Amino acid sequence: MKKRFAIIVILILTMSLFGCGDKKTPSEKDSTVASTAVNGKKIAEFKFVYGAPAYYIEYKVSFSDPVTVFIKESMPTDEPFGPVPGYYQGTYGLDEETASKITELYDKYELSKWNGFDEKSTITDGGGFELKITFKNGEALRAKGYSKYPDGYPDFYKELEEIFRSYRDRMIDEGSSET
Repeated sequence: MKKRFAIIVILILTMSLFGCGDKKTPSEKDSTVASTAVNGKKIAEFKFVYGAPAYYIEYKVSFSDPVTVFIKESMPTDEPFGPVPGYYQGTYGLDEETASKITELYDKYELSKWNGFDEKSTITDGGGFELKITFKNGEALRAKGYSKYPDGYPDFYKELEEIFRSYRDRMIDEGSSET
């Protein structure tokens, strides 16, 4: 009897010290990428869209387990009756270094100051952008503009394009497209 009691006590102590395992489902777990927090808030999703006549690009990074990037891009194709956009899209796993670069943009370009930016130009043949960063606590940062951009936007866009260049090249090389 004492032996059973001792084993039960040891089991209870072991379970209380080390837990019974991770009870969270994969969708509830925090990202395996350590650097997905900005200003103490973990990023759930980063979405950027840019559109101009005959061109569209969308980057959507989901900071879940695993971290993924969805890319969709339209480009003109050679059709007899003018350019018809061909859509290329792909979803890829994102490595920790690339995820870190994305979160570093938040501080580097002071994206928190972009929250609420919503300006339009009267120019009708320009380009527009939309940025949405959703945090795991439910808060979101939103900015958008049409031929009007917040401070630092050209450098931000250039760096973002550089971050995703290899994924875009891979997407086009693989030919994952819809028309």
